[in-house]
Amino acid sequence: MTGLLASTAYSTGQMTYDLRCLRLNGLIRRLPRSNRYVLTNDGVRMAYHLR
Repeated sequence: MTGLLASTAYSTGQMTYDLRCLRLNGLIRRLPRSNRYVLTNDGVRMAYHLR
């Protein structure tokens, strides 16, 4: 995913796919009645280890 973010063509379809993958792997969750996502505890741990 990070390779795609550097390119100029990042489609909404690709974004939807990436968000769905992150959600299904338990790294993000969608806030109710909004289009916002937040990191789960597992997502925070993963982000911390990737830095």
